[in-house]
Amino acid sequence: MIRRFMLALQFLTRIPVRLKGSAGGKDLTGSAAFYPLAGLIIGAILTLTYAVSLLFFTNYISAALTFAVYVIITG
Repeated sequence: MIRRFMLALQFLTRIPVRLKGSAGGKDLTGSAAFYPLAGLIIGAILTLTYAVSLLFFTNYISAALTFAVYVIITG
């Protein structure tokens, strides 16, 4: 179960995830069930980025910074 979540995170982001061995077909298809959780993590990172950057910058700069973080995380 953790392996499938890590595969989903590895597939949807650029976050370095190390897995032992190779992933089989069942692991790859089963990882699709964890895509919403991986998306939630991405969304939480972006929300935190935007909220913190609003403390220091204007709305437009915060949005640009959040978009840059999005591109960096997802590739």
